[in-house]
Amino acid sequence: MSRKGRVFLCHNSREKDGIKQISLALLSSGAIRTWLDTWEIPGGDTWEQYIRRGFVSSSSCLVFVGASGFGPFQREEISWAKERQAIDPDYRVIPVLLPGVDQDQIGELDNLLPKVHWVDLTNGYDSDESLFPLLQAVQGDRPGPPVQALTVAVSAERWDQTGRTDRSLLIRGHLLREAQALADKSASFDDLSLLFLTASSRAQQRRTRIGMAVLVCAAIVLAGISLYANAKRHDAVRAADNERQAKELERNARQDAETQRDNAQKQEETAKERLAGSQASEGDALASAGKWQDARRRYAESYETYTKLGLYPATALHGLWDADRFSPLPIAALHAHQDAVLAAAFFHASARALTGGRDGKLLLWDLGTETPRVLDIGKYWIRIIAISPDDHFAVTTGSGRTLNIWDLRGDRAIGTLDLPEIAERVRFFPNNDRVLISDQSGQLAIWSLLQQKRLMLFQKKHAGRAPDVALTPDGTHAVSVGFDRQLKYWDTASGTLLRSYEFGSLPLLSVAFHPQDDWAIVGGMDGSVRVVNIDTGLEVHPPSRHDGPVRAIVATSDGDRIITSSDDQTIRIWDVTGGGEMARLVAHRGPIFSLDLSRDEKVLLSASHDKSTMLWNLAPQEVRSLSNVSNLVQTVALAPNGFVAATGDKSGKIILRETKTGQSLSSFDIHSGAALSLAIDQTSTTLAVGGEDGRVTRWNMANLRFEPTLKVGQGPVRFISFASHGDLLLTVAGSVDVWHSTTSERISRCAADRPLSASFSSDGQSVLVVDSAKRLVKCDLRSGLLLGKSQPQKEPDTLVVSGDSRLALSGNKQGMVTVWNAKSLAPIAYLSGHKAQIIALAFCPDFRCAISLSEDHEMKLWDLDSYRELRQFRPLAGYSYFGFRDAVIAAAISLDCARILTGGPHRTLQLWDLGRRPLTLSWHQKLEEDRRPNLGAWFAFQGLWDWVDKDGKASLLDRAYASEEDGDDSRARTLYRRAVNAGEAPCWYVRLLSPSAGLQCN
Repeated sequence: MSRKGRVFLCHNSREKDGIKQISLALLSSGAIRTWLDTWEIPGGDTWEQYIRRGFVSSSSCLVFVGASGFGPFQREEISWAKERQAIDPDYRVIPVLLPGVDQDQIGELDNLLPKVHWVDLTNGYDSDESLFPLLQAVQGDRPGPPVQALTVAVSAERWDQTGRTDRSLLIRGHLLREAQALADKSASFDDLSLLFLTASSRAQQRRTRIGMAVLVCAAIVLAGISLYANAKRHDAVRAADNERQAKELERNARQDAETQRDNAQKQEETAKERLAGSQASEGDALASAGKWQDARRRYAESYETYTKLGLYPATALHGLWDADRFSPLPIAALHAHQDAVLAAAFFHASARALTGGRDGKLLLWDLGTETPRVLDIGKYWIRIIAISPDDHFAVTTGSGRTLNIWDLRGDRAIGTLDLPEIAERVRFFPNNDRVLISDQSGQLAIWSLLQQKRLMLFQKKHAGRAPDVALTPDGTHAVSVGFDRQLKYWDTASGTLLRSYEFGSLPLLSVAFHPQDDWAIVGGMDGSVRVVNIDTGLEVHPPSRHDGPVRAIVATSDGDRIITSSDDQTIRIWDVTGGGEMARLVAHRGPIFSLDLSRDEKVLLSASHDKSTMLWNLAPQEVRSLSNVSNLVQTVALAPNGFVAATGDKSGKIILRETKTGQSLSSFDIHSGAALSLAIDQTSTTLAVGGEDGRVTRWNMANLRFEPTLKVGQGPVRFISFASHGDLLLTVAGSVDVWHSTTSERISRCAADRPLSASFSSDGQSVLVVDSAKRLVKCDLRSGLLLGKSQPQKEPDTLVVSGDSRLALSGNKQGMVTVWNAKSLAPIAYLSGHKAQIIALAFCPDFRCAISLSEDHEMKLWDLDSYRELRQFRPLAGYSYFGFRDAVIAAAISLDCARILTGGPHRTLQLWDLGRRPLTLSWHQKLEEDRRPNLGAWFAFQGLWDWVDKDGKASLLDRAYASEEDGDDSRARTLYRRAVNAGEAPCWYVRLLSPSAGLQCN
């Protein structure tokens, strides 16, 4: 019985060569296909599943047993074959004995396959005849008896009886071969038998030829079909190639068009960027020339161009910041006069003002409205307005010799004074009744408003007009200036001239007393502004200058600033101590004749020839008092959303504040010593605090509750940071560790030696570390393995990585900022300009510029394309850091570079809003109860300094403070030097705390 399907060859791998020979012999028969593992299982795949598939696809299984016995897996294959036979009774399992098999193995085979007849190949399997029984067994045929002469004779007789035409009686195949072999060996075959064998042989040859012919025809047909298919396939390939080429040409054309469009767009953007840069450069040139109004317009145009291009407008924005700082715009412009406004004055106790001009109008302004009341319309100009200290009386005069007296409580005129000469200036004495008048003849006189008469005529007068006069706050002395170029100092009780000094070559036009009393500020027709010591006549500073005559001068009550106006259409604010220009107010379009300060000195009033009166805000620094700041601020952090600021102090107290008002949102204590580092995650919901005991305290700002404390090391946690993506936390506490912030599981530890600072790379793949050898080290974030390190540099300490992981910035104690390639760890550029420790660094939003803060009290903006300084924010004259007399030891910069949070040693906390107005303080706190900070522990930004009073004894610094407060300066200086030498504090810090110590720091 012939069976279709494959034959599975179950064997010992040691018999592999013989099994391959048998398999090839079976395949050559043409009737049997075999399944041999060597030919069926691909390399690298699991062999068991392929063997099981072989059993499924086979119709029988040959189990070979030879001299090597059973293989290690052969018994399991036999069990699978028996399972298959149990399911399919037609499935044949055939034992095969190979040469060298012994009786024990035959016995085991009988146990495995009981009562199953085997095929005996023990005599070898080199010839086709030897494999014939195996072929019969696979096909299910009986072996039958061997071929004999009698068998051939019987078949020949039957063939002869049919007329020798029945070819089905002829023998073939191996029977024919055996019969021919027997005929060659024996002479027992008769002629009919020999003729029968010859006919059988010829029939076999004919069948072979027919088969070959059929095969040749089939081959020809298949070749033709193949050629036809190949032709069709080639045609399809050519068509596909043509279509692909057409599509490629179309795509290339489209890409070329897009490239041209992109190039055109880039050229246009480049042109616009150059235009924006040139506009900013023009703004810089105009700003350098003091033309701030024109500069502001150029900066605004540049800002708009940069914004439309989607670029961060660094130069334009900082130019506008400079304009806001050095030349802020007025908060209001009052327009009601039809001609030049010549005089303006504030009421002292209410938000009202009087203005007068060349149109003869006297207007009363309520500064909360835009429409004034008209008190008078006269035929003479109103050049002078003076209001009494109690806001009861006002006097006005102009081009005539009449002085009008007004009752401001009733807003009505109550009298006049007839003057001998046209008045130049009128000043009220503190008693509200008397006024001091200087006139065009150079004479000074005191008049009584109630008595309406002259009380005193000063003994000597100017040789020419006396355009201005000023009184001391108590009214006991006066100073006047005249066209005779003289400054005169008077005793108002007797009208006696005490001193007289001459300045310059042109007339003096304006004068004001400095609150120090022995100084006078004098403005001249030559544009000079002089601060003069009245006792000596010497100038305190070299004269500052306007570009035109100085018409009016006012001074602040603290004596730090003087404000002047001029025919050059500008108002300038000067630093009295340093003598430099602090700001320039440019908005008027004509000479500015009059200035006045509000009682709280926050608003300036100016009157100009351009028919306008303007109000200026002189107090952009909004100061609010905060609560619960009672210790040295050691570390600060800003939430990414910009709404929350966190501070940590020496006692371990953490306070969260709302940045707009500075009000406290919540507070808690970490109970582990000083708070050394702070970080807020990207969702602005979790605050992490690093303490002295190696623990990280986590506070949920949304639920106001603690999360599990994280023990990160044995030493203080000097640095802590959240990743910009994912729940990862980076800590520096003797080692650099990366933690999963939710599960508190440590992910990796960076192989860096004694790290100082660290930062996540923005791609989330690595960590950059500054180690104690002053090298930049790069570690894999997940494994902690060292990826690379730089050569030792110039002491980098502070570190920050750009958001695109392309660059890194580091700063050192000498004020050097290094720009790094964050991938190769090679330094790209060194940015020099700071003179002291770098305490904070930040990239601009587009990573093309950067901001640095230093202990030299300066902030610098750097261009990271050209590696040059774009802007330098110097401290306001007379102030140490952005307008405040305090050092900064901890700072944090927001991600958008719009806000800077700073903390100082004297319990100060400041938030600077750089988004609209540079150097504008949102809120500020300074406790006055005790100037001296508690120095039991110290942390300057990112853990660069540390000292701890472990034994509880008074430190050298504390003793130095005590000696200084007791007045023993010599002992204090000695103790300060000892504290520095002992390492209790850095030299720069002691010098900040006590300039009188006379320390010289490197």
